[in-house]
Amino acid sequence: MKIAETYSDPVSAVEEALEWIFRILFPNPSARSYFGLSGISQLISGNGWYLWFSNVEGVYSIELADADLCKTKFWKRLSNKENQIFLGTYRLKYFPHPEEYVFEFYSSLEKTMRSSYLFDETGTPKSVSCDKLHESLYSIGFMDLVTDTRRSFLELYFRSPDRWITMLEKEHEEETNHDNHPSIISPMAIDRCLKAWQLTWPLIDMLIKAISYVYETYPAFTAIFEKTGCVYSIHRDQRLTIEARNDITERSLGTLFQIEKDSFANKDTVIPPLTEYLRMRYQQSNTEKPMFVHFQKNPPNESIPWINPAWWCAKNFDISQKDVELIG
Repeated sequence: MKIAETYSDPVSAVEEALEWIFRILFPNPSARSYFGLSGISQLISGNGWYLWFSNVEGVYSIELADADLCKTKFWKRLSNKENQIFLGTYRLKYFPHPEEYVFEFYSSLEKTMRSSYLFDETGTPKSVSCDKLHESLYSIGFMDLVTDTRRSFLELYFRSPDRWITMLEKEHEEETNHDNHPSIISPMAIDRCLKAWQLTWPLIDMLIKAISYVYETYPAFTAIFEKTGCVYSIHRDQRLTIEARNDITERSLGTLFQIEKDSFANKDTVIPPLTEYLRMRYQQSNTEKPMFVHFQKNPPNESIPWINPAWWCAKNFDISQKDVELIG
């Protein structure tokens, strides 16, 4: 698919790459049904979208947290005055319905706010509520989107823990030790224990299939990484401490698409070898280096966790073009 526009600022470059997908999918009832979408709306405040799925009670959001020129060495070598490389980091969120099962695993503050006047009948924050909601609330993961001025390629890199655990320091309590002397303790209690990666998965799966369909392409490859996760502890003085936990896994999934087949003389200048891609992702990790788990270049012949064979054939989905709604 030929993309005529070119982009010179990071926000426009990364935002238009996603907006183009929704602009194609949503006016088409057949496409909405195929991808399980029942609604879409731009954020009231900031850059991003709300997404409603037909088989999910809550609402997803994709919110742009930051956009800039990409400083990763691998992508920088492709950058020049005519073709710059951009990186957008998105915060992925899920606003649960108060009556769905997952609601109970959110923090006490998230549950209180979700059940209050701050949200409207659509399940999203009211316009007057946006300033009252901290950016971290309802987060389930992150997504990096890398593209260039000509939008000749797209890289998506998702990351989320298998369990997003937040501890909250309760009021000081007294207890008696073995010498019958009272002592003051400050117990930390679990305030949030959310299966974040599992909750993020429908959004990941839809976005990869949608890119393949709309841009008439398929993943050049998909790579899965894992590393030790962490627990977030919020203290009474509002301090946040982070502790690594071996029983929590942070999982990442990276996938790369070549949009314009003739945009570079040598395809390998855009699609890096696996070793180069792994090195790039290791360099970007500012904590423990992720462990490479799986690499998939072609549709798998057997069931592989977190890899959907449909990603490689989505561009050939039999989606009707009848009754497409006109949008201004």
